[in-house]
Amino acid sequence: MTVPLTVANGDFESFTVNITSDGRTSISDSLQFTTTTPYYAFTAQAQSVTSTLLFAGESYYYTIDIQNTGNSTDTYHLTTQGGHYQYTFRNASDSAANTQISLNASGTDTFLAKVTVPLTAANGDFECITVTMTSLGLSAVSNSLELTTTSHHFSFNMGAIIDQKVVYPGKSFNYTIYVHNTGTADDTYTLTHANSSWSCSIRDITDTTDIHSISVGKGLTQSCLVKVTVPTTGLLNGESKNITLTAVSFAHTSVTKWWKLGIFH
Repeated sequence: MTVPLTVANGDFESFTVNITSDGRTSISDSLQFTTTTPYYAFTAQAQSVTSTLLFAGESYYYTIDIQNTGNSTDTYHLTTQGGHYQYTFRNASDSAANTQISLNASGTDTFLAKVTVPLTAANGDFECITVTMTSLGLSAVSNSLELTTTSHHFSFNMGAIIDQKVVYPGKSFNYTIYVHNTGTADDTYTLTHANSSWSCSIRDITDTTDIHSISVGKGLTQSCLVKVTVPTTGLLNGESKNITLTAVSFAHTSVTKWWKLGIFH
């Protein structure tokens, strides 16, 4: 007999062969035969997470378990759909690439889906891809998982408790500046000032030393000082100066803030 190509998964049929004597038709016998096609089935699931948060340039390994729940040896082809990050399939020990997995009936295995976020990823970028596993024994049998990868979002707020102050010649004033990290990761911010010919420096919050940057944990706020000294000579009556303080994210230099400070005498 020949099993048709269109047979259903795990199909079977029985038929009987009757044998009758030509010499005496009352003498006969019969045999019954049953033919079964393989049943292809499998399950797949992520071991722990199906989403993760990464830095640009960082990689992560999603761990996926697969089990052959059919009654025949089968091989599964691994593919991804969607996304523009770099994805590769690796064996469980991460020692070799792996785009196909072969399992005996009831067998299990584990593979890794490695994702790498490009260095050029936009701030807070994310994407969702589909990992599809397809039976080579019967291509209609497949399973899929969705994996979501997000790159860190860097953002912050900056302000001054007082941003305008009258100061007498020869005197100094410390503007207190706060920086609040609203992003998803710790960050450091480079600090610069401009637009003042008067003495100006950025100091730590205790006014102990000059600083050029400030580090702030995610969700936290840190403060520093902008120290301005009004000179004693060369002043016009009622002269004022504006100082622009700029902070730039070290992790993502496109993320910047500025604050203008006014000083009068």
